[in-house]
Amino acid sequence: MANFRDFLVVGLTTAALLSACGEDAAGTTEKDDMGTPAPGGTPAPGGTPAPGGMGGEPAPGGTPAPGGMGGQPAPGGIPATEPPPPACDAPPCSWPTAEPAGRVNYINLPSSVDEAEAAGCDVIGPKKGTALSTLVGLALMGAQGGLSSYVQPDENGEISLLLLGRLGGVDANEAFGATGDVDFQLFSGDPDPAGMGYSISPSSFEPGTMNPLIHFPGAQISAAGALTSPPSRFALSLPVLDGVAINITLDSAQIDASISLGNPAGFVLSNGVIDGYLTKASIVDLIIGLQTACGMPDAPSFCASAGQFIGVPGTCSQEECPALGLIVTILGGFEVKVDAAGPPGNCDPAVVDDCNAIGVCLQVEMEGINITGISPN
Repeated sequence: MANFRDFLVVGLTTAALLSACGEDAAGTTEKDDMGTPAPGGTPAPGGTPAPGGMGGEPAPGGTPAPGGMGGQPAPGGIPATEPPPPACDAPPCSWPTAEPAGRVNYINLPSSVDEAEAAGCDVIGPKKGTALSTLVGLALMGAQGGLSSYVQPDENGEISLLLLGRLGGVDANEAFGATGDVDFQLFSGDPDPAGMGYSISPSSFEPGTMNPLIHFPGAQISAAGALTSPPSRFALSLPVLDGVAINITLDSAQIDASISLGNPAGFVLSNGVIDGYLTKASIVDLIIGLQTACGMPDAPSFCASAGQFIGVPGTCSQEECPALGLIVTILGGFEVKVDAAGPPGNCDPAVVDDCNAIGVCLQVEMEGINITGISPN
């Protein structure tokens, strides 16, 4: 079962390196997104699942019926969008239990600017958060269902990537719009042995604490179920080998989504978008972490082909990193200015060092679940 830390490493780093190495699958159809052929190609079996809920049959035209999961691709292969479900049958709504939980059952990187804008991606820059999509598509080697194949059950009912969410700070019987600040938390999960839900992996917390590694503090839930968060620094230190960590940081990260009551438990998150910026400093940190990992005796398997592109340990620092130019070129170049002086802004690529970040936009949806506790290990 995949760990969310491993997923982020694959999604944000290995994809670029695989692309640089030319490891696209021989004989596969050219892709313009994750699993959907370029115009004129033959649709991949199953296509890319349309967002929208859990269970039920797709509505005519490829949009899942309310409460449906997976569904069929919308015309043209772009995931269909639909109005968010009602927060509850009889507003005002209130949470029946404290800190309701959900599980990610849809995840996608928009593959075009039009798709990103339709999804509600709100990052600055001409690529609108799509820079990573083609590279991740190459890393997936055309896997049916794209990224969502990792968060949906396979033919044996097993889920490769269990990513759980919790509305920290929500009390039982609190009404939507009256919860005060909410800490939207994300965790790696494990199936509950008794089949009563899911448990949280201990690796989801800062060492020696119960502080989630991934969370959006200060989030708000409106009376209509709109979830928003202020920008925050989305920072992870990912141990990939004993004593070796890879650092991943998204600056000015925030989440926007629609939240409703789960049935029979937790919450449903629909039309969710996580936006943020991968800065020059963050990419250098990634390269340093990869160099260190690839210099170990038990190095990850991707190092065999990627090592020549990232360089040997010690050749990359924040002052000088020869591998940086190649990785940034693969991602399409810096397109945003991010610094401590204010919010992210437009930049001029003709001015040296004026642009220093790349926008990232991730679509997510979740189904309601029970979290039963912390996994024993």
